[in-house]
Amino acid sequence: MLQFPEAEGSGHIDLSEPLAGFTFPQRLEDPAGRGYSLLQPNVEIKDRTRVPTVYGDTLDLTRYPLRYGHEDVVQFVSDTSREFCFSSVTFPGEGYLFFQLKDPRVLSSTLLWRSNGGRHYAPWSGRVRGALGLEEVTSYFAYGPKQSAEPNPLSKRGWRNCLELSRQKPTEVRLIMGLAAVPAGFTGVRDITREGRAVLIHGKGGEKLRVPCSVDFLTRG
Repeated sequence: MLQFPEAEGSGHIDLSEPLAGFTFPQRLEDPAGRGYSLLQPNVEIKDRTRVPTVYGDTLDLTRYPLRYGHEDVVQFVSDTSREFCFSSVTFPGEGYLFFQLKDPRVLSSTLLWRSNGGRHYAPWSGRVRGALGLEEVTSYFAYGPKQSAEPNPLSKRGWRNCLELSRQKPTEVRLIMGLAAVPAGFTGVRDITREGRAVLIHGKGGEKLRVPCSVDFLTRG
């Protein structure tokens, strides 16, 4: 869970290129209950910078916070052909970035829970603004274990939404979180790759940041 600076678009959100992305299957919040969502429900996301809203325009999911007064959840299916996948948020004004690394064969999706003042009922009362759940999950959105284990629109397309546990071998779910300073003008992450006992963060402007990191931790058995 990350708290963003108040300025609109202060954070740049980047992911390993996903196989697919989706808005929440139904309306997340109901205006009749004093809750508001911005994104059009049940939409497959083709362009993360232009996602349809309920007002007929589009929203850029690569920037946050934007459009105060809404609560939204989106899910991106991770590419299991990669050695590891990343998610990251760059704060150019603060001079650093946050990143996460995971094994996509264990944590199969990245879920973005955008909480930006959209819940006007207690206990939130519109006070939670600029908060982002950057969640690495194996689930069907936030519906819980029953809906994730049963057939659902994502599992029917061959994407895993639950893990099968074994009595013979403990299940380990590993995640790496890190921070790195960024130079002036750094606007986001294009990719993160392994480089020996470190990772190389490739910036969108051609920058390369080397960060000590034991990627083997993700798959060490």
